[in-house]
Amino acid sequence: MTQRSRSHDAPPKKTDMAVMLPVKRKAHDPFRLKLTPWHGVFLALVCIFTTSYGYATTAPEVDSIRTVMLRWMPLLLEGFLFNILISILAWPIYRWCCQFDTVLGL
Repeated sequence: MTQRSRSHDAPPKKTDMAVMLPVKRKAHDPFRLKLTPWHGVFLALVCIFTTSYGYATTAPEVDSIRTVMLRWMPLLLEGFLFNILISILAWPIYRWCCQFDTVLGL
């Protein structure tokens, strides 16, 4: 067999730069949760039963959850829309400020 010269060899597979290394998958990760759809059903039932119990034990003069949510819904929607408006206007405001800084030479 003939020896290949070093210039034709493939580049080395190992490097001392940690960011360049491929991610190694562990065969078994003990901290990984193996959730099934039944876990979601169980959590939903727990939420339903605990809120039902809490509602049943409150005084009758306390508003229902549905009434409170309907009362707060316009304010929540207004805050959400204001957040969207700020997000949409952030880029043009930033660009305008950058142009203003360029004109002033700052």
